[in-house]
Amino acid sequence: MASLVDIRAWQIPIPDLALLAGVHVLLIAQYYVLSKLAARSPWRRPLGYLAQVALVLLPLGFRSRHSGLSQAVVTVLAFYFTLKQLEATATYGYYQRDLPVAGSSNGEGIADTTAPNDSKSTRRLPLNLREYLIQVLRSHPSPASAKSFPYLQPGFHPDPTPTATGYYDLVTGDTLTATAAANLTDVKMPVANRLRSVARWTNDPPAALCQRLHLTGYFYYLAQAALYSLGVILLVRGQLLHPSLADPSAARRHYQTTTFPAPLTWSWAVDSYSSAFLFYWGMNVWFNLAYGGAAWYLGFPMPVLFDNPFLATSPRDFWSRRWNILFKDAFHVVVFLPVYRRLAGLVNRSVAMTVAALAVFLFSALMHEYVLICIAGRSNAEELAFFAVHGLLTCGQVLAQQTLQRYAVGTLFPPSVRQAWAWFNRTPMATLACIILNIYLLLWTGPLFLHPYLRNGFHVFLAPLYFPHHS
Repeated sequence: MASLVDIRAWQIPIPDLALLAGVHVLLIAQYYVLSKLAARSPWRRPLGYLAQVALVLLPLGFRSRHSGLSQAVVTVLAFYFTLKQLEATATYGYYQRDLPVAGSSNGEGIADTTAPNDSKSTRRLPLNLREYLIQVLRSHPSPASAKSFPYLQPGFHPDPTPTATGYYDLVTGDTLTATAAANLTDVKMPVANRLRSVARWTNDPPAALCQRLHLTGYFYYLAQAALYSLGVILLVRGQLLHPSLADPSAARRHYQTTTFPAPLTWSWAVDSYSSAFLFYWGMNVWFNLAYGGAAWYLGFPMPVLFDNPFLATSPRDFWSRRWNILFKDAFHVVVFLPVYRRLAGLVNRSVAMTVAALAVFLFSALMHEYVLICIAGRSNAEELAFFAVHGLLTCGQVLAQQTLQRYAVGTLFPPSVRQAWAWFNRTPMATLACIILNIYLLLWTGPLFLHPYLRNGFHVFLAPLYFPHHS
């Protein structure tokens, strides 16, 4: 047995080290393309996109039969940086001919994209490397995320209304009322960078514990990573999953085949639900370790990854508001908005939104399939099937609700029935029933998503602080 803290447990080969270096080189290469070439240079756009394409294809060129966990980590990192570069490119108009006046900034280390344009100027993009990394890494919230997490928006200032939600201050370790948060002044750190939502024990126990301990700065995120890592270890060592899951060869044998639809048995439910938490907690480990440090030391609001996803009441609630919010917001900018705007003038709004949403699920499916191909050298299209099913479930739910509200509810049922149904929808019993139904849908399709990663040992790196396995 070995610890993943020990570099020998990872057995990082030279190709993976070269891949990791290549990711950093290509990430910085795009910055130099933006900063060194004139705003009107015809080479800005092709060279910038060439760096992005090279970044996403890099893992294929450095695949090795000796590659292991490090290949998985770096592959995900390369694809993630590519996605965030595309998001920043679309948000800030990196390749547009008329750039903002040089030197403009909104005080958060981010170029002010509302500054007047100088169409005759050939000035370079007004960014240094730190500001470029902030633009790439920070969250650009969709309308739903901005409503739930207002401090992610550029130029955020707390609502001083006494009844507004309070915040946790990462600088002092205090829980602040809305009025106190609105009165914060710190010329060295924007208010949004030091505030987090007040966590509750019922929806985010690790964050709630860290806030009760008054942890500050990066220690706040490091402690959460340790707690989530402990949860991953207990799932495996407590044998809630397959007893030999920590051994990649045993996991490969156990999850070699995927049964869909999954059987409705107690062992299947425990295995699937535990596997889902394994990935949920493991992703939180890496997110707090890596993103927490980047956000705190570079100086931008820490994005939100999850919002209690296993309390979602429907597929739409799960995918739109709770699961992998950081990626969802990036997909909103990179995929949803371009497809919707292209179709908005050709078809009605409902059809355009449905097609755009399905395009997001297709893009996500192809991304997961590509990661598996880079890691294992093969794919059985299980990720594609999983996201196809959930795309149809999510869009079908939206269309059914719109149809029911427009026709059935308004014409077929008398007012008394409609009022009784509206009252029942607000009761805890209705909420619990919707949560249970949504969990069943997730577990029913879960093997399509989870088993390809489990059989290829992708889960072993989810607890980097310590994860025993056979070497």
